[in-house]
Amino acid sequence: MRRKSTFNKLRGSVGEEKCAVEFRDMVRYTSEMNLKNLPIDGEKQEMSSIKDSLHRFIEPETMKPLRLLMIMIFFTNLLSGIPYTPYLISVFDTFQVSFHPAWATTMYTAFGVAGNVLTICSINKLGKRFLALCTMATCSVCYLSIGIVGNVLPSSPVTSWIKIVLFFMSTFFSSMGIMPIIWILMCEIFPMRSKNVGAGLSSATYFILSFLMTKFYLDLEMITGFYNTFVLFGSLGLIGLMYLHFQLPETENKTLNEISEHFKSKDTKVDVKNDLQ
Repeated sequence: MRRKSTFNKLRGSVGEEKCAVEFRDMVRYTSEMNLKNLPIDGEKQEMSSIKDSLHRFIEPETMKPLRLLMIMIFFTNLLSGIPYTPYLISVFDTFQVSFHPAWATTMYTAFGVAGNVLTICSINKLGKRFLALCTMATCSVCYLSIGIVGNVLPSSPVTSWIKIVLFFMSTFFSSMGIMPIIWILMCEIFPMRSKNVGAGLSSATYFILSFLMTKFYLDLEMITGFYNTFVLFGSLGLIGLMYLHFQLPETENKTLNEISEHFKSKDTKVDVKNDLQ
């Protein structure tokens, strides 16, 4: 009862009946995994823990979601403003905002928090796949628009407002969709017995990529130019959108077993019409 109560709290107010069904699925799934790991007759010794961990790691239901998450993390970091975050004052100075850049930095944080809060309210209704694709598309368009406006149109108060509004829009939508969703997927798309390895490698990838993108951003800006970085990131975002359109399954209202079976299949390309249904 205590486990069910804790699980119900983690899932939010979605109803005890639905949580009970999902809890039973988790128990059954874990039991099946334990039975598969039992030594067969005639085995003289159990597989060592290192060998067992390696075997679990190379299984399709672990490798395929890991590859999906790593690619998704790369594009998410590009479109969520992480390369620009340490240099926000300089970014807003270049935009030539009509108010102090320090206030713009505060607003940047506020829009991020607002997006996270809205995720909580909308994710169950819209689903993770739809939310991720829509927000990635919006962020890509915002970045491309900033780059085009900055490169083509002459600097003026109007263009400054256009650029800052587009930048805040990308911040809001990335915080509403692609950014929190990658962390939610880490807890959902890996099978129970390799979840610790898969989630650990995914989170490490996120922080390593964040560090590298932040460290080398200024070098990239020197090579391409400030506004061309937005064009580059936005263009890459559209490539990422195409990839996720065909590879990112819907995990909302799906059991762990259904998700695992999807990644076990040879072809993990998502049926755009039927998804995982």
